[in-house]
Amino acid sequence: MSDFFLSIREYRSVKAALRRLIKLVGGDADCCRVTGRARRQAYSEFASPDREHMNKWPPLREILDLEADVETPEVTQAMARLHGYELVKLPEVVAPKDWALAVGSMSKETGEALNVVLQAFANGGRIDADEIRQWHIDGELDEAIVTLLQIRAMVDRENERGGQIDD
Repeated sequence: MSDFFLSIREYRSVKAALRRLIKLVGGDADCCRVTGRARRQAYSEFASPDREHMNKWPPLREILDLEADVETPEVTQAMARLHGYELVKLPEVVAPKDWALAVGSMSKETGEALNVVLQAFANGGRIDADEIRQWHIDGELDEAIVTLLQIRAMVDRENERGGQIDD
């Protein structure tokens, strides 16, 4: 029976992400400054891919602090990928107050996004980079995503209040 739940390769991929994070922060000494940890050598051990250090990991709080310092979720991304997920930075959104306006905006933006995708697709049954640029598909999708996230923020706000989602 192995001492590890995941494979050594999978643990090493997270250790590699930790090494990248340490480098982004500026090295062991800067990691100590950010987290308040006194012993610099600990970060070398945490990031080491050697089997003797495979059970040495920084506390979650330190990973959170280091990732916040450089605004890059290196370790979090690596762990998400191990489980089949991909992190995507969400745009800042504010939950609108008016449900009718928010739903109307969502309908408009998603309709526009669908329209440009279908127009681009109609030209040969596939969409290439030229059509993406020509139809501004990425921008239209981004605008639609923001309206969906606004609705999501409204739903989350109401759930936190324990309120109803209708007007």
